[in-house]
Amino acid sequence: MREAENKGRIMSKTFEETVKGGRLTFQACGRQAHVVSGRVLEPYLEIPDEIHGLVVTGIEKKAMLGSRALREAALPAQLCEIGDWAFASCRQLEKVWIPRRQIRFGRGVFKGCGNLLQIPFREEENQALSEKVSGLLAMAPVMLEAEYLLSPMEAGEEVWLEKLDARLAHAAMSIGAVKGVEIGSGFQAAKSVGSVNNDS
Repeated sequence: MREAENKGRIMSKTFEETVKGGRLTFQACGRQAHVVSGRVLEPYLEIPDEIHGLVVTGIEKKAMLGSRALREAALPAQLCEIGDWAFASCRQLEKVWIPRRQIRFGRGVFKGCGNLLQIPFREEENQALSEKVSGLLAMAPVMLEAEYLLSPMEAGEEVWLEKLDARLAHAAMSIGAVKGVEIGSGFQAAKSVGSVNNDS
């Protein structure tokens, strides 16, 4: 009886399921599922990789909006898309584990998440690098308002770091009293000759 009841729920387009840390509403889309909404019951929420044989690939617009209890979230390994304001105004949110893959981020995904300190990768081999990058990745949408830097595949790479440097310099220069920003050897490089400052 219970198995038939569960099959009936899964066959419908949307269904609810209890997961570690809360209760989520999923929408089935072929062989995939998206999180439509959720109720967080504990500080740690784990969105499963699969639910009833469906691969979880998306988190819809405003799915976790304003979840007061949420402090840490682990997102699914096959995640492809996070909708607009999905985690916005989760004021206690400190850490979000994401897969290191191409993910489309909507607008304001972490808007109002002032306590967000880390966005680490789920399966990172180099833990020291991961810790540094996860802090920078969290800083991008929250403190720098630079959502274009939310790019798990590029994070930590040279091009991404250059974009981050540019955004940091822009933020610093927008402060009225700041006249210059030094990155690396900065002002000293301007005073030295090319043969001394050469990177090669």
